[in-house]
Amino acid sequence: MHSNLSYKISTIILFILLFNNCYCQFIVDIGPDTTHCMYPYVDTIYIAPNLTVTGGTEPYTYKWECIDSVAPGLILWASSYLNDTTLANPFFINRFTGKKWFKFILNVWDDNDNYVKDSIKIRFSEFVYIGFGYNAYLNPGDSIQFFLESLIGGGIAPLLTCYTPEYGLSDPCSLMTWCKPDSTTFYYQVATDSVGCISDKILVYKIFVNGLDIKKLTQYPQEPGVYQFGDRVIFDNPYNKKANIKMYSIKGSLLYETENYNNYVLTTDMQLNQGIYIIIIKIENIILSGKIYY
Repeated sequence: MHSNLSYKISTIILFILLFNNCYCQFIVDIGPDTTHCMYPYVDTIYIAPNLTVTGGTEPYTYKWECIDSVAPGLILWASSYLNDTTLANPFFINRFTGKKWFKFILNVWDDNDNYVKDSIKIRFSEFVYIGFGYNAYLNPGDSIQFFLESLIGGGIAPLLTCYTPEYGLSDPCSLMTWCKPDSTTFYYQVATDSVGCISDKILVYKIFVNGLDIKKLTQYPQEPGVYQFGDRVIFDNPYNKKANIKMYSIKGSLLYETENYNNYVLTTDMQLNQGIYIIIIKIENIILSGKIYY
């Protein structure tokens, strides 16, 4: 009888020890290494949204660490990046971009001073843009080969840059694609980096097809503008550069074309009937447009 009781007590003690070891182990898990896509409309990014702490005795105490040299003599700490290094899941107040990973360590103590830690590597992907564009004029049926390199940089290389819309393009993901639209179309570049972050669109080509879609031409007026005073149409041309001037009907028919080095053109020279017309003026890479009443 005494032997059976001792066996039962030993079994219970062993069970309790096994239970404590299997189910009360103190563990912290931050989650996987992460690359964040940076966009202007993303305000707050937290360092550990998937953080879990199990076991131990609450409450827990947290301390984030990060020691990194970003330049000779310049050491940055976790407090340089995070709003509060004593929170379980603080957010970033400063961000770093590029391929380099930054390692953060989370130290956790429970109420009995038991200690565990885990780490996570973080990096941010941010795109940069070059403000440049090109305008081209085609007759119906003509084509043009694009020639500009990608105007989008940054991100986590390599980048794949494509054109959008795909309409009229032989290969939208070739920077040297051929373009043959049958109506006026504006083409944008958009890039995807190696981790799947997608850039904003940037306008690159304005392809005008003569005699078509005049309504679309007036949707993108550029400054400086076009102004009408009686029979004189005035446009800003302060350096007297060569201006190519075209007058279209509302239906898109080319009615008049001329070139001059002035900042105005006379509607009386165009032999127009009474009505509303669209004027398109090209001065180098600047496109001016507006409605003209005659």
